[in-house]
Amino acid sequence: MRRGYIAYSTLFAAILSGETFSGRLLEEHSGNPVRGARIQVGIDGAPQLTADLETGADGLFHAPVELLAGEYRVVITK
Repeated sequence: MRRGYIAYSTLFAAILSGETFSGRLLEEHSGNPVRGARIQVGIDGAPQLTADLETGADGLFHAPVELLAGEYRVVITK
């Protein structure tokens, strides 16, 4: 049975200086928000996370700090 949400995904994001990292996670097939997904953001190759976030009931997430310019690794799990 195929799940309607992301089970595990890794992507890379380039952040401009002083940018915030936020968004909304939605199911691909229905467009419904994904509640309780974990989103980990870190500088690629660094052992420490920059942000460890969880989506709300509306699928929204927001890093409480501005990120420095650079390339980041983003891991999404549910």
